Amino acid sequence: MLAKLRAAGLLTVSGILTLTAACTSSPASHGAAPGGQTGTAGSPPAAQPAGSADFALPIDSFAYTSAQNGDIVLAESMLTGACMRRFGFTYDAAADQAASRQAMQTNLANFGLYGNKRRYGVADDAAARRYGYHLPSAVDGTSVAKPSKGGPAHGLPALTPAMLTVLTGQRPDGAKAPAVNGQNVPNGGCRGQAHESLTALGTVGEIPLIGRIRADSFTRSVTDPSVTAAFKKWSACMSGKGYKYSTPRDAGADLDITTPAVPAREVAVATADVACKRDADVVRVWSAFETKYQNAQIDQHAQELRQLKADETKLLKKVGEIIATGVK
Repeated sequence: MLAKLRAAGLLTVSGILTLTAACTSSPASHGAAPGGQTGTAGSPPAAQPAGSADFALPIDSFAYTSAQNGDIVLAESMLTGACMRRFGFTYDAAADQAASRQAMQTNLANFGLYGNKRRYGVADDAAARRYGYHLPSAVDGTSVAKPSKGGPAHGLPALTPAMLTVLTGQRPDGAKAPAVNGQNVPNGGCRGQAHESLTALGTVGEIPLIGRIRADSFTRSVTDPSVTAAFKKWSACMSGKGYKYSTPRDAGADLDITTPAVPAREVAVATADVACKRDADVVRVWSAFETKYQNAQIDQHAQELRQLKADETKLLKKVGEIIATGVK
């Protein structure tokens, strides 16, 4: 379970951004901007990896924030709901927005602005004391139920067979949907039509190039000699406190993080983990490798990243218009 949650942190919001779900050290040569702010090609955000639970890495400058991802999800859901309404079905835009905003806040609390809060495990004293290795939403009771793939989207009531046909563009037997309530169902249903209207402007979800750079920098980092040396120092520190873990990636793997409350032993391990990360300079060394690797990749893919940023800008402008004005 712990490995799955950590994977979710590493993958940032890519697992969040589906229609049925509604979520920073760089060299001066790249013109660092204030942490957490998006920039243009060659202008990644600055990081606070040594003492902050949340931070950005250079490639995050070209990615959607969790809030922007949430807005994209909401806009797509609003387009879907408006289409369903045209077929005579009920859609509650206010309920949709409320659910989306709550999901955004949960994703931000759990994984941070760019999904990096747990990239290097638990790295914040206050979080370790309060949550151990649990996700904040699990402890605070703010987890948001995600609609199932075949279930209702936010703002829609329980789906009838006719509603599901219009939503997906398919009958229950998989055949293409016929006309419903006197109107032809669009290809892919209301859901597919809404998705296509946004993807025509820019990528919805994690951008493949950005996701690849993020994943590659992490994979390469854990075998870098400077990082593995820091891991060894961390492991020795943890051993001195009575905890046997080979690397920070293993910390807490033997604990049950699905319990409603955080056990005292989990808090003890997590706080020791953070202290040893600080003593061994793990987060700074680890993020330094990723920063160097990602900046090299940004230089290598500068033209493509500039185009991606331009597409993101177009998409986010449209998304903002949809949310601000609503859809009829």
